[in-house]
Amino acid sequence: MISISVEQSCHYDSVQQLTVSAFEASKFGHQGESELIEALRDICERAISLVALDDRKVIGHVIASPAVIHFAGSERSGLAIGPMAVMPSFQRRGVGSQLVRAVVERADAAGESFMAVVGHPEFYTRFGFRPILDFGVQHCFEGMPDDVFFLRGLQTTFPDHFENGRLVYSNAFGRQDRFA
Repeated sequence: MISISVEQSCHYDSVQQLTVSAFEASKFGHQGESELIEALRDICERAISLVALDDRKVIGHVIASPAVIHFAGSERSGLAIGPMAVMPSFQRRGVGSQLVRAVVERADAAGESFMAVVGHPEFYTRFGFRPILDFGVQHCFEGMPDDVFFLRGLQTTFPDHFENGRLVYSNAFGRQDRFA
């Protein structure tokens, strides 16, 4: 039976190996996702990092780190999901869905305002995520399309629309100067 738990330091090596393996098997290959996870662990106090375990073996991992929506001279803080990885032999078996549900539940319980994610619309819309453009928000990464970014409000006070909203991830994700 698969269980979801908070990542511990004893999981770090397994998460690194899993992440490389999962992304190497993907369409784009490994692009430094395991190094990004290490950087997020080091600099993000509010990060939520979870592992999926099958008989104590790490088969999946997700991390959500701080993100901010800047708008009309104000800002709203939340979390951004990613990277998320599932061992190739366990993909398409519900492990990723369990990880998404768990990280959203923990973020909601922690009082976070929203969750953001980059990914496939067919997958993330099942969990209440909507395109960021529906909220009047654009991301700040140069060269990436807006239609792969999604948001989900977690609090009832989360606005349906932001005037010229700009979504900014943790600095660990690199340059975000699309509108500079």
